[in-house]
Amino acid sequence: MVKRNSKDSCQIYLADLVHNYASKGPHTFPINIGYVAAYAKKLYSDRVNIKLFKFPSDLIIAIKEKKPDILALSNYTWNLDINSRIISWAKGLHKEIITVFGGPDYPVTYEESADYLKIAKALDFYVLYQGERGFSNIIQRYFESGTLAEMKSRAIENCSFYDRKTNKVAFPKRYNWIEDIGEIPSPYLTGVLDEFFKDNLIPLIETNRGCPYSCTYCAWGKASQKRIFQFPIDRVRDEIEYIAKKIGKISLLMVGDANFGIFERDIKIAEFMKNINKTYGYPKDIFVAWAKANPDRIVKIAKILSNMIGASSSFGSFQTTDPKVMNNIKRTNFSFRDFEKIQNNFIKKNISTSSELILGLPGETKGSHLKGLRKLFDCNTQSIVCYNLRMLGGSELNMAISREEFGIKTKFRLIDGGFGKYEDILSIETEEIALSTSMMNMDEILYFRPIHFLIQFLWNYGYYKEPLFYLKSEGINPVDVIISLIENRKKAPLSIKMILNDFIKESHDEWFDSKEKIFNYYSSPENFENLKKGSFGKLNYKYTYRILLECKNDFDEYLYDILHDILEARGVKISGIKEELNDLFNYTRNVFVDFKDFFNNRTKDKIIRFKYDILAWKKQYNQKALGEFKSPGIKLKFVLSKEQRQVLKKLCSQFEGVDLNQTLRKMSEYINEKDLFNKVSYL
Repeated sequence: MVKRNSKDSCQIYLADLVHNYASKGPHTFPINIGYVAAYAKKLYSDRVNIKLFKFPSDLIIAIKEKKPDILALSNYTWNLDINSRIISWAKGLHKEIITVFGGPDYPVTYEESADYLKIAKALDFYVLYQGERGFSNIIQRYFESGTLAEMKSRAIENCSFYDRKTNKVAFPKRYNWIEDIGEIPSPYLTGVLDEFFKDNLIPLIETNRGCPYSCTYCAWGKASQKRIFQFPIDRVRDEIEYIAKKIGKISLLMVGDANFGIFERDIKIAEFMKNINKTYGYPKDIFVAWAKANPDRIVKIAKILSNMIGASSSFGSFQTTDPKVMNNIKRTNFSFRDFEKIQNNFIKKNISTSSELILGLPGETKGSHLKGLRKLFDCNTQSIVCYNLRMLGGSELNMAISREEFGIKTKFRLIDGGFGKYEDILSIETEEIALSTSMMNMDEILYFRPIHFLIQFLWNYGYYKEPLFYLKSEGINPVDVIISLIENRKKAPLSIKMILNDFIKESHDEWFDSKEKIFNYYSSPENFENLKKGSFGKLNYKYTYRILLECKNDFDEYLYDILHDILEARGVKISGIKEELNDLFNYTRNVFVDFKDFFNNRTKDKIIRFKYDILAWKKQYNQKALGEFKSPGIKLKFVLSKEQRQVLKKLCSQFEGVDLNQTLRKMSEYINEKDLFNKVSYL
């Protein structure tokens, strides 16, 4: 048993780790550990010496150079493996180091938390929910105790731990919240996070903390006990301005609220953002997760922020449209009437936003998920983001009793970019996904994989949104076009047939029965070397850029033929609309940024003649047919603006990968999609 000699001071390493081995991001500021550090400094001042870390190598080097007294890591689904390996390694070097985890990825029940702690042999304490008070209580106990055994001799408020000596688990029956979170000093305004401005990280702020909903697939509401705590509004404004003054290459600001727009004051916060942008040129793009209620307020906020809102900002995230599924997951959604009203309002104002569906939720069927996709297209939803159900620690659905009730069976796959070798530590991150339930088998769930991919490529990113909107005016839902593209791929040009077959094969082959099998497979020298070269990535992004970089013209041809066949089968006279289809494809061909030309400095302005006024039609294409906009001889100019070039170059530098495909797919996660397309104007 190691007895400490001095309790006058404490060396603390706090880390919010992400993998940066093969890719530069996108990663955000470690605001979570920033809050914890700022609060600890407020309470203990010079008695604590705190260092913050974002990247594994930096932390490993620091531990080698100087042993911390306490090593504390934020624990999320994307860094579970590297966290576990680092605390095991650190304990091997210095067994007296106190190891701490905090974050949402922790079991809900006493029994399951006990199992978790007994397996995690290198972990000493887990801080629950709000991290600031629980971690400060650990620091206080450290100062009061001479050994780890003494620290565990009685319960620590807001913390859980396992005492191997007594075989007892400490799990609090009640939680002591910081009711006024304004007591937590700002990690930005105190300078705690200043060192991270040099790392090209995306600034992340919270205007409030918590979620009032009980969705069983999510840990957010559970972690806050369905409560919301607000930071002072003047402080929020000061933080945004502070960031704007210090930021370098980054154009994006992420708002970490679960429901932005839930409070009336969020209108003022949007005005702060707009005014600060006018003064400092930042933020250019804003990511928010919209509130699930108050549609009129959301419209007001969106009007203020306008084109600063990225399409990845989710509004009306239904997750399911089936009432039985909603009941199973304890969720209430927007009415479709309100949702469609707001969507059409956003379209008129050229504001980007998205909605979400989750495949594999309890009670969902193949038919109900298809119905949900069709409904969202019918509502003119600008971006439909589809996820597979991911089993998250800390969520009710992850509990053994829930898995059994709904027949949830899972497999594991590698997380894109979630791997690295740091000194002698090899780490590979995995995610656990539901691949069958009592209502859907594995074949039915995997059936949707290429459908979801083509929704993202054709519709969400907008590469073929105009032709699909055109078919909607003929009563043809884009889902049916996408299914036809997949089912008729044998007729496609060879390049497209190969890409679609490769996608389907890879979407079936990426699954493993356990985390251990994934680690064993990818840790072999040959497979790990392939990982480094970018062979694995999020399939939707990877294959989007395979098409754009390898065979865009072939895809144009194939999609044109499929649309032709669908319209003909519906009895539409092709001769009467051939000019319209030709114009639409000519438009989509010229509006997208050709990245091969861009990276080789060959991008030029283009002037193209059309027979229809597509720009005027796009403003009303949910109301009027393209045929009403005939305007022979109209000329449109396609330009990649100076500002866009600067943004793209910054992002390429920030997210540079091992090849162009990897660079583009990492950029795409947070880029404003409008920057992927040329500006179009009348000549």
